[in-house]
Amino acid sequence: MDANRHNYISLNYIFINDFAKQINVETYLDLMKSVKTWVTYGYTFETNKRLERRYGLVLQRQCWGVVLSYTERPDDKRVGVTLFIPGLGEKMKRSPVQFPEQARGKSAPDLF
Repeated sequence: MDANRHNYISLNYIFINDFAKQINVETYLDLMKSVKTWVTYGYTFETNKRLERRYGLVLQRQCWGVVLSYTERPDDKRVGVTLFIPGLGEKMKRSPVQFPEQARGKSAPDLF
């Protein structure tokens, strides 16, 4: 993880005997102050199939932002657009938008 720009890549492998052999890759890039992007990829060796691919782009200005996302699963494809107002989530108990680094290890809505 790059502490100054909040860039990271995560690679993990899950092995459960006779159940799961799965690799997950997640990367998050803070391209510029107002542009961020991420990619996640999941693959299972148990059935030799891709589980999920997710791509996202965040464009953020001082008082508004938009998240564009694309998710592809074996049986589903989704395109998402989310508009948000920074700081509004701080007034709410739970923000409607969570960036990947905020959602790591937490249950979050599938907005991306």
